[in-house]
Amino acid sequence: MKKKKIKKVLNVALATTILVMPMQVNIVNALSFEDVKNDHWAAKTIQDFVNKGYIGGYSDNTFKPENSITRAEFIKIVNQTFGYKEITSADFTDVKSNQWFYNDVCIAIKAGYIKGYEDKTFRPNKQITREEVAVIITNIKKNKDTNYDKINKYKDLKNISNWAKSSVEGALEAKYIGGYSDNTIKPKANITRAESVSILSRIPVNQPTTPENPLPSKIMYTTGDPIVNVRKGPGTNYEKLGTLPKGSKVEVVDENNGWAKIKYNNTYAYVSISYLTSGQSQKPLPQVPYTPINIDTP
Repeated sequence: MKKKKIKKVLNVALATTILVMPMQVNIVNALSFEDVKNDHWAAKTIQDFVNKGYIGGYSDNTFKPENSITRAEFIKIVNQTFGYKEITSADFTDVKSNQWFYNDVCIAIKAGYIKGYEDKTFRPNKQITREEVAVIITNIKKNKDTNYDKINKYKDLKNISNWAKSSVEGALEAKYIGGYSDNTIKPKANITRAESVSILSRIPVNQPTTPENPLPSKIMYTTGDPIVNVRKGPGTNYEKLGTLPKGSKVEVVDENNGWAKIKYNNTYAYVSISYLTSGQSQKPLPQVPYTPINIDTP
């Protein structure tokens, strides 16, 4: 083959390669979905979740942001977002091993953030509601709240199921969800695909936290005088599990809304960040100004 002909073949091959290579999309300025324009309120978040592989579009090049989402679809996004991978068996009458969502249901059950129904169904194709989403995310983050000062502000608070109240309160407190301009929370409204990625984007994401799979931790020391209360969740309304004397060494694995998640008796618990300090030795700490014994009690 002559050199000129070889050069021509190479040029054609190069041009073909350029055409089929995926183009980098500017998250802020461009989206590939026909039904998600740059001015869509969730455009940036949708593109971010798509780029990370947490959610996908449809074969017709649409995302359908206002479509409702099923329980199976939502837990798939949750598993992707939080990195859940451990699997167990699922014994539900409506979840079969040959269905696309089987593994994700098994992963969700293993992670412990969702359960089935009393009739031994999971109802994977049931559209998920705002209050159900609140339960899932507060199960994951362990921040349910029984001090109902947030939900009491909404005129439709009576529509919140009793089993979801502490979760809706916790989700509002952490700003995972918000109310509407008409002063409603709409707990039983079906959540949309755009709302789903928007809510999940607001949640600090760590890898699953169990004593067997711990997070990277940092060493801190208590400064309470004389004790610091250790609680089951991040708030004074949670059950007190015990106390730590001044100068106790703790391993902090997460910090959120003024509370530190610590390793405690082969599990995890919470203490107020206000009474922790870094950079201390294990020697007794200097005396600190007197504070009440129940330091994290209002």
